[in-house]
This record gives sequence, C-alpha cells and structure tokens, in this order.
Amino acid sequence: MEEYLRNFDMKQNVLSRIDADETIKLLKEGKCELLDIRFAFELKGCEVKIAKNIPLNKLPDRLDEIDKEKTIVCICPGTNRAVMAASYLSSKGYDAKFLLGGINGFLQAFRPNIIKELT
Repeated sequence: MEEYLRNFDMKQNVLSRIDADETIKLLKEGKCELLDIRFAFELKGCEVKIAKNIPLNKLPDRLDEIDKEKTIVCICPGTNRAVMAASYLSSKGYDAKFLLGGINGFLQAFRPNIIKELT
C-alpha cells in the first residue's frame, strides 16, 4: 500500500464520485457498502455505525472483508484518502466510489432518521 500511495497522482486519477442521495438509495436497496477509511483515533466521537472501518493503510491486508458484489463507497474526513482508497479498490476489481463532501457531507445528508432506517 505504501508503494501504491507513493506513486499515486491525484491529478491523473479519474474516479467515480457518488453523492449522498445516491448513496442512500444504494444502501436502502442493499447494493452498496460504506467503507470508512479513517484511523482509530479519528473515530472517537464520530463513528459511522453503518460503515465498515478499515484504515487506508490496512486495505491490502483486509480486502477479503469487502464485498466485491456491492458498490463500495469510501468515506473519510475530506475526500483525498477516500479517492486513494477508491482508486486502490478499483485497481483490485471492486466497483468503488468516493463520497462527495466526506464525513461532513455524510453527517449533513444522513439525518438520524435515515441512519435508523438503514441499521
């Protein structure tokens, strides 16, 4: 993963983006999985319970925990690491996207009633 990230060029990387509304739709249909790529210390006080947490640097070792049959929506505080994670997963054959707006966009769009409905 370190080598992949060292050679990663954000400007040359064109990936599928997804907005919160489309993510909600896919979650309700059971067609996607949220992947929170934050580190453990970043989760304190802001855990996304409907997301699977696999820190970016652990992705290569934990690919078997990610469902290849679903769209994977990567989330992080901004979008940089989510773009990197989605790019890496795409290179491994996953249908991976990054959530526009990051965690803040997620928290604004995924109101408590929607989260309750999805859990």
